[in-house]
Amino acid sequence: MNETQQTTIREVSQLYDRLLNLKEVNHYDELRLIVIQERIKDINKMLDEFGKPLYERLK
Repeated sequence: MNETQQTTIREVSQLYDRLLNLKEVNHYDELRLIVIQERIKDINKMLDEFGKPLYERLK
């Protein structure tokens, strides 16, 4: 995993934690949470791909 991926994961984790700690969630925060959840899925997919041998990633 490279530094950019680590930074992205850290930033998303911090945003996610902040959203979970909100007492009142407005519509904007709900939309942000959806975006963050999608980003987490993307990151998990990247991490899965990163763990595969190169020839599998290039298929």
